[in-house]
Amino acid sequence: MIDATSTILRFGPYSMPQGFGIGDTIACAYRGRDVVIGGITDAPVQWFMIRNTGKPFVILCGDLIRAVQTESEAAIAHNWGVNKTTVWKWRKALDVGRMNSGTTLVFRTLFESRIPEEVIEKGRRKSRSKASRQKMIRSKTGQAMHENTRKALLKAVKHPKSQSHREALSRANKARGTLPPNGRPWTKAEDKRLGMAPDRALALELDRSVDAIRKRRTRLQIPKYQGTRVRKS
Repeated sequence: MIDATSTILRFGPYSMPQGFGIGDTIACAYRGRDVVIGGITDAPVQWFMIRNTGKPFVILCGDLIRAVQTESEAAIAHNWGVNKTTVWKWRKALDVGRMNSGTTLVFRTLFESRIPEEVIEKGRRKSRSKASRQKMIRSKTGQAMHENTRKALLKAVKHPKSQSHREALSRANKARGTLPPNGRPWTKAEDKRLGMAPDRALALELDRSVDAIRKRRTRLQIPKYQGTRVRKS
């Protein structure tokens, strides 16, 4: 039995191509050629069709192409009055995978409606447990990283980090006794020197980069040194 939510069109509306009528020719994406319009279906979404030995065939054209690319298989079959085998053939012709946006939404809706919330929450807690994480680590150890995963990690590294994220990293480093990613931790004595001399001079004095001095001063909202500049000899 098909769930009613799986037949809902989620990315419409869809309408037949304008400027065509019965007897006109139109390109069919499934057949890869022009076909003659032989009639209009009486399905929930009416559509152009051709007749071949008395059997009507819906023409894959116009908004129907977009629907096949985005809607679930059940929604296409129900609203265009075709069977799922036909939808599968359309997807194959358009190079659409088994899971598209519409199918994903249907699966998510059915999952959430049939599984109790307490069971879902229990699964979430278990997936975040130390034992589960260690099991995932063992399953991935020694395997080559997927190209999509590598790109996602590189993008995450370059993305600006929030203050809460930086504080969480700091707490983790302190708990492990390790140094933060950017080098040795700052001392109170070093913080007191910020803004008391030019950034370049402090960089030499504290054995840090000028950029590190500038970022630390900005983070602590310490104004730039405004004293007299020393002329170069």
